[in-house]
Amino acid sequence: MHNPKMLVAQTILTQIISQNPSYKKEYNVKNMMSLSDKGGGLRLNTHQNSNTVNIDIIYDLGKDTYEIKAYKFNLKKMIITPKAVYDADDIYFEQLDDAIKSAIKTAKITKLKNVI
Repeated sequence: MHNPKMLVAQTILTQIISQNPSYKKEYNVKNMMSLSDKGGGLRLNTHQNSNTVNIDIIYDLGKDTYEIKAYKFNLKKMIITPKAVYDADDIYFEQLDDAIKSAIKTAKITKLKNVI
């Protein structure tokens, strides 16, 4: 028996690959995980310069759209963002690749403050 929330994560990944087959290299993805605690989604763990950017892609079944949030970390300096540096919703399948690129770009230019 398949876990429906894991299937959502796999579907999101399949859709990303269909838009951008070289997504791992382009986004610099180091790890991925299912977001079963958020109703179904996928987290891309990326490295951008000396920072880590987690991009959460959450599927909204009722609207058939996605919500994307990006969080920025610099664990060497013990600096994190307490809230999303990028937050967009009502993203359609066709917009996924552009939205992920926007999330990464926004995270790169957002300054981190020591909150620990």
